[in-house]
Amino acid sequence: KLLRVQFVSNFLSNQNEVAEQFLSNARFSLRAASTASEKYEVAIGVSRSFAGNFAESLEPLEEWCNTVAAVEEEYMPSGPPFSPITHKLFEHWAVADLKFGPGNETLAECVEAMLKGAKPTKADQLALTLISNLTESRIGFYEVKKSGSKQAVLEDIVDGTSYQCDPLGRKGDLLLTRLLPDPDN
Repeated sequence: KLLRVQFVSNFLSNQNEVAEQFLSNARFSLRAASTASEKYEVAIGVSRSFAGNFAESLEPLEEWCNTVAAVEEEYMPSGPPFSPITHKLFEHWAVADLKFGPGNETLAECVEAMLKGAKPTKADQLALTLISNLTESRIGFYEVKKSGSKQAVLEDIVDGTSYQCDPLGRKGDLLLTRLLPDPDN
């Protein structure tokens, strides 16, 4: 991963003014987020907004925006037939999994490089943690092994790894989801 050419990431890592604007938007939006899920949604939303704002300046970001718009129309239609893919899962996929540009990078990887290049302050660490967690995660298939009012146990159906998480589904349910750590602990 570190050896491949990362055109967009390399360019963005030297854009301290752009990074400061991103962090300012993230800090403002994160103030209203109280749950881990809300904090990740802020990171996703600010990242998408960032891509849209710089699409005219960076051709690969324009490519990303065009691809997301086309795929969103195909898989997230506003009317029948409705997609089984949730809007939230689609947003996470678009930011953390969809690869684009000459470096075959994700938007989250590009944002992470930009934030690391700007040397974020301690106050900005939450935004960097959220983005880093997104880049290190993946969408997977999980079976709900135990489900309680305070916690659930999910098992990855590919490798059998078990994860404890917030309550999600009923025992025996199969879920297509992205598991992310609580950024606060």
